[in-house]
Amino acid sequence: MRPYTLKAGEGWTYRYGIDFTVKAGELQPGRGVAFTEYTTRQGEEPPDHTHLTEDEIFYVLQGELTFRCGGESFDVGEGGFIYLPQGMEHGYTIRSEAPVHLIVVTFPTRTASGEGWGGFIADVERQGELVADASKGGINMTMQQRDNQASDLPAGLAKPAQRALAGAGYQQLDQLTEISFADLKQLHGVGPKALDQLRRALSAKGLAFADSQ
Repeated sequence: MRPYTLKAGEGWTYRYGIDFTVKAGELQPGRGVAFTEYTTRQGEEPPDHTHLTEDEIFYVLQGELTFRCGGESFDVGEGGFIYLPQGMEHGYTIRSEAPVHLIVVTFPTRTASGEGWGGFIADVERQGELVADASKGGINMTMQQRDNQASDLPAGLAKPAQRALAGAGYQQLDQLTEISFADLKQLHGVGPKALDQLRRALSAKGLAFADSQ
Protein backbone atom coordinates (compact mmCIF):
# COMPACT_ATOMS: atom_id res chain seq x y z
CA MET A 1 0.00 0.00 0.00
CA ARG A 2 0.98 3.67 -0.33
CA PRO A 3 0.88 6.40 2.33
CA TYR A 4 -2.30 8.46 2.44
CA THR A 5 -3.57 11.52 4.28
CA LEU A 6 -7.04 12.62 5.32
CA LYS A 7 -8.24 16.09 6.21
CA ALA A 8 -10.37 16.83 9.27
CA GLY A 9 -13.73 15.12 8.88
CA GLU A 10 -12.58 12.88 6.02
CA GLY A 11 -12.58 9.10 6.00
CA TRP A 12 -14.96 6.27 5.19
CA THR A 13 -18.15 7.11 7.05
CA TYR A 14 -20.52 4.23 7.74
CA ARG A 15 -24.01 4.51 9.16
CA TYR A 16 -24.13 1.63 11.63
CA GLY A 17 -26.65 2.71 14.20
CA ILE A 18 -24.70 5.97 14.39
CA ASP A 19 -22.12 7.38 11.97
CA PHE A 20 -18.56 6.06 12.34
CA THR A 21 -15.78 7.69 10.30
CA VAL A 22 -13.12 5.05 9.72
CA LYS A 23 -9.68 6.57 9.04
CA ALA A 24 -7.92 3.21 8.88
CA GLY A 25 -10.05 0.07 8.90
CA GLU A 26 -9.74 -3.57 9.79
CA LEU A 27 -10.56 -4.44 6.16
CA GLN A 28 -9.24 -1.30 4.48
CA PRO A 29 -6.24 -1.07 4.52
CA GLY A 30 -6.20 -4.15 6.75
CA ARG A 31 -2.77 -3.62 8.30
CA GLY A 32 -3.53 -4.67 11.87
CA VAL A 33 -5.05 -1.59 13.47
CA ALA A 34 -8.32 0.33 13.07
CA PHE A 35 -8.63 4.06 13.81
CA THR A 36 -12.17 5.46 13.98
CA GLU A 37 -13.69 8.81 14.95
CA TYR A 38 -17.31 9.38 15.88
CA THR A 39 -19.75 11.64 17.69
CA THR A 40 -22.54 10.27 19.89
CA ARG A 41 -24.94 11.44 22.58
CA GLN A 42 -26.96 10.27 25.56
CA GLY A 43 -29.31 7.41 24.70
CA GLU A 44 -27.05 6.04 21.96
CA GLU A 45 -24.78 4.00 24.22
CA PRO A 46 -24.33 0.35 23.23
CA PRO A 47 -25.17 -2.37 25.76
CA ASP A 48 -22.22 -3.81 27.68
CA HIS A 49 -20.38 -6.30 25.48
CA THR A 50 -17.12 -8.23 25.06
CA HIS A 51 -14.59 -8.27 22.21
CA LEU A 52 -13.10 -11.74 21.88
CA THR A 53 -10.24 -10.90 19.51
CA GLU A 54 -9.22 -7.29 20.07
CA ASP A 55 -8.10 -4.68 22.57
CA GLU A 56 -9.78 -1.27 22.39
CA ILE A 57 -8.54 2.23 23.24
CA PHE A 58 -10.74 5.32 23.60
CA TYR A 59 -9.50 8.91 23.54
CA VAL A 60 -12.07 11.56 24.46
CA LEU A 61 -11.87 14.69 22.29
CA GLN A 62 -14.98 16.26 23.81
CA GLY A 63 -17.44 15.33 26.55
CA GLU A 64 -17.66 13.32 29.76
CA LEU A 65 -18.29 9.57 30.05
CA THR A 66 -18.19 6.81 32.62
CA PHE A 67 -16.66 3.59 31.28
CA ARG A 68 -17.26 0.17 32.81
CA CYS A 69 -14.82 -2.69 32.42
CA GLY A 70 -14.11 -5.80 34.45
CA GLY A 71 -16.38 -4.75 37.30
CA GLU A 72 -14.76 -1.31 37.68
CA SER A 73 -15.96 2.18 36.70
CA PHE A 74 -13.79 4.97 35.26
CA ASP A 75 -14.78 8.60 34.72
CA VAL A 76 -13.10 9.90 31.57
CA GLY A 77 -13.34 13.48 30.30
CA GLU A 78 -11.91 15.69 27.58
CA GLY A 79 -8.33 14.66 26.80
CA GLY A 80 -8.80 11.42 28.76
CA PHE A 81 -7.70 7.95 27.65
CA ILE A 82 -8.85 4.45 28.55
CA TYR A 83 -7.51 1.02 27.56
CA LEU A 84 -10.04 -1.86 27.45
CA PRO A 85 -8.46 -5.34 27.21
CA GLN A 86 -9.73 -8.21 25.10
CA GLY A 87 -12.21 -10.58 26.70
CA MET A 88 -13.49 -8.20 29.41
CA GLU A 89 -17.11 -7.05 29.35
CA HIS A 90 -17.28 -3.28 28.99
CA GLY A 91 -19.51 -0.36 28.08
CA TYR A 92 -19.96 3.33 28.77
CA THR A 93 -22.51 5.89 29.89
CA ILE A 94 -22.44 9.43 28.50
CA ARG A 95 -22.63 12.00 31.30
CA SER A 96 -22.49 15.13 29.11
CA GLU A 97 -25.73 16.68 27.93
CA ALA A 98 -23.92 17.80 24.79
CA PRO A 99 -22.64 15.26 22.22
CA VAL A 100 -19.33 13.53 22.92
CA HIS A 101 -16.58 13.26 20.33
CA LEU A 102 -14.43 10.12 20.50
CA ILE A 103 -11.50 8.40 18.85
CA VAL A 104 -11.40 4.61 19.16
CA VAL A 105 -8.43 2.46 18.20
CA THR A 106 -8.83 -1.32 17.97
CA PHE A 107 -6.24 -3.98 17.20
CA PRO A 108 -5.94 -7.79 17.55
CA THR A 109 -4.05 -9.20 20.49
CA ARG A 110 -1.08 -11.47 19.89
CA THR A 111 -3.07 -14.55 20.87
CA ALA A 112 -5.97 -13.66 18.56
CA SER A 113 -4.02 -12.35 15.56
CA GLY A 114 -3.09 -15.82 14.34
CA GLU A 115 -6.76 -16.83 14.26
CA GLY A 116 -8.02 -13.84 12.29
CA TRP A 117 -9.18 -10.56 13.72
CA GLY A 118 -12.95 -10.35 13.18
CA GLY A 119 -13.46 -7.22 15.29
CA PHE A 120 -16.17 -4.57 15.56
CA ILE A 121 -14.85 -2.25 12.83
CA ALA A 122 -14.99 -5.11 10.30
CA ASP A 123 -18.72 -5.36 11.11
CA VAL A 124 -19.07 -1.61 10.52
CA GLU A 125 -17.22 -1.85 7.19
CA ARG A 126 -19.15 -4.92 5.99
CA GLN A 127 -22.63 -4.11 7.25
CA GLY A 128 -22.78 -0.33 7.65
CA GLU A 129 -24.23 2.02 5.05
CA LEU A 130 -21.33 3.85 3.37
CA VAL A 131 -22.34 7.51 3.30
CA ALA A 132 -18.96 9.17 2.63
CA ASP A 133 -16.07 7.65 0.68
CA ALA A 134 -12.59 9.16 1.13
CA SER A 135 -11.21 7.15 -1.80
CA LYS A 136 -13.22 9.17 -4.35
CA GLY A 137 -11.40 12.47 -4.24
CA GLY A 138 -12.42 13.68 -0.82
CA ILE A 139 -15.82 13.17 0.68
CA ASN A 140 -18.24 12.11 -2.03
CA MET A 141 -21.68 11.39 -0.72
CA THR A 142 -22.94 7.99 -1.87
CA MET A 143 -26.19 7.58 0.06
CA GLN A 144 -27.77 4.20 -0.52
CA GLN A 145 -31.46 4.08 -1.29
CA ARG A 146 -33.46 3.30 1.84
CA ASP A 147 -36.13 0.66 1.93
CA ASN A 148 -39.45 2.52 2.12
CA GLN A 149 -41.40 -0.52 3.28
CA ALA A 150 -42.71 -0.11 6.83
CA SER A 151 -40.70 -2.11 9.35
CA ASP A 152 -42.44 -4.89 11.28
CA LEU A 153 -39.70 -5.16 13.91
CA PRO A 154 -40.96 -4.99 17.53
CA ALA A 155 -42.02 -1.44 18.40
CA GLY A 156 -40.49 -1.68 21.88
CA LEU A 157 -36.92 -2.26 20.70
CA ALA A 158 -34.39 0.06 22.35
CA LYS A 159 -32.96 2.76 20.10
CA PRO A 160 -29.41 1.31 20.00
CA ALA A 161 -30.85 -2.01 18.79
CA GLN A 162 -33.05 -0.25 16.20
CA ARG A 163 -30.03 1.66 14.88
CA ALA A 164 -27.82 -1.42 14.82
CA LEU A 165 -30.41 -3.45 12.90
CA ALA A 166 -31.10 -0.61 10.46
CA GLY A 167 -27.39 -0.08 9.93
CA ALA A 168 -26.98 -3.77 9.10
CA GLY A 169 -29.89 -3.59 6.64
CA TYR A 170 -32.50 -5.44 8.72
CA GLN A 171 -35.90 -3.74 8.49
CA GLN A 172 -38.22 -6.76 8.33
CA LEU A 173 -38.64 -9.79 10.59
CA ASP A 174 -38.36 -12.23 7.70
CA GLN A 175 -34.87 -10.87 6.99
CA LEU A 176 -33.78 -12.17 10.39
CA THR A 177 -34.43 -15.74 9.25
CA GLU A 178 -31.28 -15.35 7.14
CA ILE A 179 -28.98 -14.59 10.08
CA SER A 180 -28.01 -16.84 12.97
CA PHE A 181 -28.73 -15.95 16.59
CA ALA A 182 -24.97 -16.10 17.23
CA ASP A 183 -24.23 -13.59 14.46
CA LEU A 184 -27.05 -11.28 15.54
CA LYS A 185 -25.55 -11.17 19.05
CA GLN A 186 -22.39 -9.68 17.55
CA LEU A 187 -24.17 -6.57 16.27
CA HIS A 188 -23.01 -3.61 18.35
CA GLY A 189 -26.16 -2.35 20.10
CA VAL A 190 -28.25 -5.53 20.15
CA GLY A 191 -28.40 -6.68 23.77
CA PRO A 192 -30.09 -9.63 25.53
CA LYS A 193 -33.46 -7.88 25.91
CA ALA A 194 -33.58 -6.98 22.21
CA LEU A 195 -32.59 -10.52 21.24
CA ASP A 196 -35.44 -11.91 23.34
CA GLN A 197 -37.92 -9.44 21.81
CA LEU A 198 -36.82 -10.42 18.30
CA ARG A 199 -37.00 -14.13 19.07
CA ARG A 200 -40.55 -13.75 20.44
CA ALA A 201 -41.64 -11.63 17.45
CA LEU A 202 -40.28 -14.24 15.03
CA SER A 203 -41.96 -17.07 16.93
CA ALA A 204 -45.31 -15.26 16.80
CA LYS A 205 -45.06 -15.34 12.99
CA GLY A 206 -43.88 -18.95 12.89
CA LEU A 207 -40.36 -17.84 12.01
CA ALA A 208 -36.94 -18.39 13.60
CA PHE A 209 -33.31 -17.36 13.29
CA ALA A 210 -31.26 -19.26 10.70
CA ASP A 211 -29.61 -21.52 13.29
CA SER A 212 -32.94 -22.31 15.02
CA GLN A 213 -34.90 -23.60 12.05
